[in-house]
Amino acid sequence: MVDKNLPKPWPEAHGFNPRDRELVEVLWDNARTARLSELYYGERLDRLSRWNFIFELLVAIGASGSGIAGWAVWQDKIGAVVWACIAGLAAVIAIAKPLLAIDRRIRHATRQQQLYRSILSSLENLAFDIQQAGTLSAENRRRYQRARENLRQAEDADDPAQNLRRLEQLQQRVDKEMPAHSLWVPLPAPEAHPA
Repeated sequence: MVDKNLPKPWPEAHGFNPRDRELVEVLWDNARTARLSELYYGERLDRLSRWNFIFELLVAIGASGSGIAGWAVWQDKIGAVVWACIAGLAAVIAIAKPLLAIDRRIRHATRQQQLYRSILSSLENLAFDIQQAGTLSAENRRRYQRARENLRQAEDADDPAQNLRRLEQLQQRVDKEMPAHSLWVPLPAPEAHPA
């Protein structure tokens, strides 16, 4: 049996006006957007890093001074043809890799993922602070505006052609991790009843 006289772990926060409640709801929408983008760029970074490793490995293997070219397996007729193909592919990759700008794309994905992670953390901390205080202060509003500006800047730096199908799949993950109905939003202020 639950003792109804025990203090509640979180303030009920009945003093929020509709505008304040709306701000908290939008705050959580922004946090969910930041989480979605953090996941997207995290996956992008993983994929780019894997391709970069494969390209670097092929270039290193195909380099004539790698020692692999001297292995006995490459000395017969078929081996020589296979080795020529490997060396040719490595040469093409070595030429094409700078044109693909993988290093630049890795740096961009890393930066975007870190930005969105930071924005998400700021918004979650702000929601917690509002909840603990039981009110929405002027400082909370300033913090929210800074977080929104950071989110806008991060979105402006997003890749112009994102994979919309993958974003939809990741949105489902965000919906499971951060279901909108389970996020704290203050209760409406009680209506004054005439005496």
